[in-house]
Amino acid sequence: MDKVVVVNDVVKVYTVGDRGVTALRGVSLEVYRGELAIIMGPSGSGKTTLLNIMAGLDRPSSGKIYVLGNDLNIMDDEELNRLRLHKIGIVFQFLNLISRLTAKENIELPMLVSGRSKDYINSRVDYLASKLGIEDVLDKMVEDLSGGEQQRVAIAAALANDPEILLADEPTAELDSDNIRRVISIFRESVDSGKTVIVNTHDPRVAREGDRVFLLEDGALKGVYRPRELTSDLESSKSISEYIGRRLEELRDELERLTMDFRNGVIGAEEFIKRYNRIKTLEEVFRDEFRVRG
Repeated sequence: MDKVVVVNDVVKVYTVGDRGVTALRGVSLEVYRGELAIIMGPSGSGKTTLLNIMAGLDRPSSGKIYVLGNDLNIMDDEELNRLRLHKIGIVFQFLNLISRLTAKENIELPMLVSGRSKDYINSRVDYLASKLGIEDVLDKMVEDLSGGEQQRVAIAAALANDPEILLADEPTAELDSDNIRRVISIFRESVDSGKTVIVNTHDPRVAREGDRVFLLEDGALKGVYRPRELTSDLESSKSISEYIGRRLEELRDELERLTMDFRNGVIGAEEFIKRYNRIKTLEEVFRDEFRVRG
């Protein structure tokens, strides 16, 4: 099979003050063309760092990273920018949209930069908007969109140039079940056409749709699983159940912090309700998974 991403013994150490913090500890993995790969792990496990290194947005302290046959370690910033523009789409955890542009303009922008024709741009915008259910918000300013609408616009912008690889960091965090299905559908369609999609997620509804799940913990790769095999593989099931238990604890802590922020006036009522409902929905999903696994 054609390997499109190869991570070889990657270590990443950040300097914080006078000490080093290790984010990745000798991670090695391979992702193939036509694969929907899922990266799961608790907060702080190194998922975002790994995705940033795959995108060439960060460089490893040691180890090698190859993307589409390119050795990212030896590429300069200009070469990496070209690779991202033409071959790699990125959905950032914090979306990275331009708030003073409309949704449509944000989707059009990467295609304009890459020199696409007007006909291609119009056709691609219409297609992505239809698939992601954002036709009615295309002419709205990004700053006027809901969190879920912004997330779908960001996914559309990342897919605008039909990239060979899509790297998505928590792309469904703000979405309800119907829109999660929309996103998974367009990811799967991309994969079926020979592209590769790599997703960081906490959501088991997304993870179970992947071809393989890479489980990170404390910056190290703890295992690689096929979602359909997890329930029958005792060791894997135990590992995933332990992860779900930790994630439930994290959600409880997140809910406590959110409540304190609301009480202290850090966030308003509308933002509190939106984030509260998201946390409770995820909590229920994880509890259902936990009950299934016993």
